[in-house]
Amino acid sequence: MKYGQITKKLLDYVEIANGVHPHITKANDIYPSWTELNNEYRDITGGSNSFSHHLPNLRNENTERPCGRYLKKIEAFPSKHVGKYMLMRRKVHPRLEGLRKLCVSILKTHRQIKGDGTDSDNWKRVNRDRARVVDHIRACRADYDYPITKANLIEYNNLYRQYERA
Repeated sequence: MKYGQITKKLLDYVEIANGVHPHITKANDIYPSWTELNNEYRDITGGSNSFSHHLPNLRNENTERPCGRYLKKIEAFPSKHVGKYMLMRRKVHPRLEGLRKLCVSILKTHRQIKGDGTDSDNWKRVNRDRARVVDHIRACRADYDYPITKANLIEYNNLYRQYERA
């Protein structure tokens, strides 16, 4: 099983246990402990004992997951839940995924031109476009409310169409 699928299944498990899953109407108010998460990890992976190596990634809120979910260890809640884990959601900029797709398209073209090395004006234009998109991606990661103007959105849509045809 792929690592991303394991992560998704563990996060789904905690989400359902916490009672915050959209399909659950009544809150379960269950916060899994490390042992319960480890047992679920073993069930998912078929007996692997490497959960402690994956836990830091699950707790990292800055990991680039499309869902924006991560685990948070409860430090000071009602005392019966301290040391257990709850699901949290990181705010993800609404334009971030589209900017990533544009960057991937630009990088494909960039690699083709760089490999050739004969079209320096075209290479400079592609490199300049890539740098601008990367700057916007950095800004969107740093600030959920980072504004992207309508003119920039139109320009980036046109760039995406241009690079997808290339």
